[in-house]
Amino acid sequence: MFDSSFFKEVTILYVEDDDYVRESLSEVLSRFFKKIITASNANDGYNKFLEDFNTHKEITLIISDINMPNKNGLVMIKEIKEISKKIPFILLTAHNDSKYMLEAIRLGVSHYVLKPIIIEDLMTHIRELCEHIYQEHKIINQQKALCEYINIVDQVAIISSTDKNGIITNVNDIFCEVSGYTHNELIGKHHNIVRHPEMPSEVFKELWNTIKSGNTWRGKVKNLAKDGSTYYVEAHIFPVFCNDNKTVKGYMGVRFLTTDIEREKRTFKQKVIKNLIENKSLICAYEETIENLRNDIATLEKKLNVYDNMDLVFDALYKQKDKNARLLSQIASYEEQLESSIIKNQEIAKEAKKREIKAWDELKVIKIKYDSLQNSMKIKDKELQEKEKLIVSYQERLADSFKTNENLRDVINFKEKQLSGK
Repeated sequence: MFDSSFFKEVTILYVEDDDYVRESLSEVLSRFFKKIITASNANDGYNKFLEDFNTHKEITLIISDINMPNKNGLVMIKEIKEISKKIPFILLTAHNDSKYMLEAIRLGVSHYVLKPIIIEDLMTHIRELCEHIYQEHKIINQQKALCEYINIVDQVAIISSTDKNGIITNVNDIFCEVSGYTHNELIGKHHNIVRHPEMPSEVFKELWNTIKSGNTWRGKVKNLAKDGSTYYVEAHIFPVFCNDNKTVKGYMGVRFLTTDIEREKRTFKQKVIKNLIENKSLICAYEETIENLRNDIATLEKKLNVYDNMDLVFDALYKQKDKNARLLSQIASYEEQLESSIIKNQEIAKEAKKREIKAWDELKVIKIKYDSLQNSMKIKDKELQEKEKLIVSYQERLADSFKTNENLRDVINFKEKQLSGK
């Protein structure tokens, strides 16, 4: 769903040689968008786009007339497309400009507005482009979040990929660490290189039947490391499909060690990951609520500007603004504390792992370090509980903010009724 507040993040380059039309339209557009950069001709438009591209990269889309002196808008578009192929254009065209349409289509321009310009038509085209850009940004952000989650899983799980015949094509560092093999020793070998001879063949027959049918196999597996030691894993094996989502091109396995120490470490990391995701979601929700409050306040300001003698209402409005600013500052501070806490957790986990490797044969030392890790986990759980209480406090403050906004609306409605009565 498109969020119209995205308009406030949009910068438009508007190229028009008619001074009156350019100034009038740019004044209208500036009410809706973050920034309007104007240019008086095609050369000026190209230079301003180039300057922005080399510095800020703020320009989101370009609105341009076709017929201009010295150089027309299509030549400018062609030059800009050589720099940035993805930048969208809206062409302003008269009826007698139809001879340019074929060339515009070849350049990838799909939005046109006839002159004289009707603002509603222009805004419709801008909104369509902004919706597309908004969705692209959303997908990029989702991909970044997905990469973060994949990286987190890669730090706690034993992961491998194979082709359709079970030949290993990729493994992560934890796989090498647990199995004792290097990457070079594993890549190109059959996955049964870590198969324990005591594992029943019926289990692997069931595994292959399951994944070849396009389903995920789950179960506990006993594996054999390079040094002859045994380790147990909880395995999740699933097929990887081609782009047609039908043809299997290989298989991927995600496994977790089932020893008590590894289970405790994994549970601890999973708690940190879960709280990180939940707190990020809460912060996004708070930021969205604050942005909605800002929009409501801006709307109130516009309405109040047409009236006189509204000092009391303005005082309340500015107090609400200050309160929102303080809330935003508190959320930012909370996010910093959360990030700092996560970094500390990661450092603790790394240090625990180093100590475990050094003192693997010293069971007493491992027990002491394990107890120390449990105490640390309790402290972190207590910190997380305190942060949850802080979140509840933020929610109560937001509820108060909503109530204050409702009171402001009532005051405005009362004043409007008084004024209409006059």
